[in-house]
Amino acid sequence: MSGGWGQCDNLGDLNYDENINILDIVIIANIVLEGNYNEIADIDTSGTLDILDIVALINLILGDRLLTWPIDCIPGIDCEIGHADIDEDGLSFNCDSPGYTGHQGTDIGITWEQMDSGVDVFAAEDGIVLWVFDGKYDRCPDPHPDCNSPTSELGPGESDGYTICTELGPYCGAGDCCCFWCFAGGNIVIIEHFNTGNIFATRYDHFKKNSILVNQFDFVTKGQKIGEVGSSGNSTGPHLHFEVWGSGYYELAEPWAGPCGPNFDNYLWECYPPWNE
Repeated sequence: MSGGWGQCDNLGDLNYDENINILDIVIIANIVLEGNYNEIADIDTSGTLDILDIVALINLILGDRLLTWPIDCIPGIDCEIGHADIDEDGLSFNCDSPGYTGHQGTDIGITWEQMDSGVDVFAAEDGIVLWVFDGKYDRCPDPHPDCNSPTSELGPGESDGYTICTELGPYCGAGDCCCFWCFAGGNIVIIEHFNTGNIFATRYDHFKKNSILVNQFDFVTKGQKIGEVGSSGNSTGPHLHFEVWGSGYYELAEPWAGPCGPNFDNYLWECYPPWNE
């Protein structure tokens, strides 16, 4: 996959000295002020390039930059993005409309034809598989029971309709006891990450039935295929719901940084844009 501004491995180190430093910042400022890469540089979409755009570009480079793009597609070419709104203000990070108000992750949508052909999902970072849920019907919406909401309140380890719940355990906050979590994504993988600062775990929803290739407690590496995109769970069509947990279990975080937040200055994707290898 390729596209956008530059290459992932030289985005920050623009002077190629294997360090990100003041010289790189100077180069970024020169790029902006000389009018190059206007579409990327005008981050606040004001129509003009100014010091705020330079600051935003610097924030992109100095962010944690850990996560690889988790799906084998390029937005605008063979998939579409619906952004998160985890602070429920009706705006995505870049002040555009989110996938929907209160959306908890990034949705990356494909077509039914692509789903049937197979579109890979990748682990966004090294980690240990916390939970795997598979086996639910994968062509929702549909009258199939797996596409419906639960008929009753669920407890630990239970499943009904498109919802499935974890066992009770040390799943409160950063690892306190005792909590359980229920998810409406049908076929799901959740990966815990270590030594990654602001990223505790990543969640992947709506897999194609029986396509998941990992098991609970498996170690996975960044970029490893973990399954294929489907439309299981509470889904309106085939897509990957990608969610980042920041400081602990279900502590939502926004991997994109922008003027409408809630992440203003810590870009978590490894590349800019994320699908640019």
